[in-house]
Amino acid sequence: VSEKRRLATIRLYRILQRSCRSFPVKGPDDPILLQPLLKATDWGRHVIYKPPSPTIVEELFRLFYEFNDNDEEGDMGNLSSIDDWYYEIVGKTKESQLPPMTSMTCWTSTKQIQEAIRTAFRVPFDGIQPNNLQFWAIRAVKILHEQQQMWAQSSMKITKGVKVTATTRCIGTATPTVVSSLPPAETSGILETRYRFAYRIRVENISEDSVQLLGRYWCIKELTAEGKEDDSKDDIVLDS
Repeated sequence: VSEKRRLATIRLYRILQRSCRSFPVKGPDDPILLQPLLKATDWGRHVIYKPPSPTIVEELFRLFYEFNDNDEEGDMGNLSSIDDWYYEIVGKTKESQLPPMTSMTCWTSTKQIQEAIRTAFRVPFDGIQPNNLQFWAIRAVKILHEQQQMWAQSSMKITKGVKVTATTRCIGTATPTVVSSLPPAETSGILETRYRFAYRIRVENISEDSVQLLGRYWCIKELTAEGKEDDSKDDIVLDS
């Protein structure tokens, strides 16, 4: 049994390391924003971001802890407590008061994620069943896949020391409506599917100067299957 468990652990480690290379980035040091999944219920909310932990590896462990602690899919089974894993890997006791992590986001890179994985697999966990540790490794594979999808649907640009990151996600369809692009005589009984999207905008001042947000607007464009702008569709401009 111990040999099978050892081999399973090695496979999980290799799967996690390979999963890190699936992020849509050009190099291992390119920035990646890890963030919670976009939900339809998140609209209209804002969060002030807090400074990260002293080390990026500890910040990644904390983010993994928070992602699992806030899981809403109900697939945690009898292994829902991740406290033992987290407190042991960061060398703290459960009596330690963790500051709230309201934003649950972290700028990192594939190289740093791989280093966190190596650290996690090197720690000798006492009092935690190996099956539980393998369960959390499988959870990490799922979370990495979700984050890769999130980053593939994100764009980032820096202008005059202000970094703006936009993330979008299709969250389903709305009630079909009558096709409006056809003449009235041709629209009888023809319904058009309307897709619903959620957006998250992150604004960061990475310069040494103070800045003030005076206004903002979004220009939403439709793209073709080839990723080019669809000239047949009108742009949507939102002002705030």
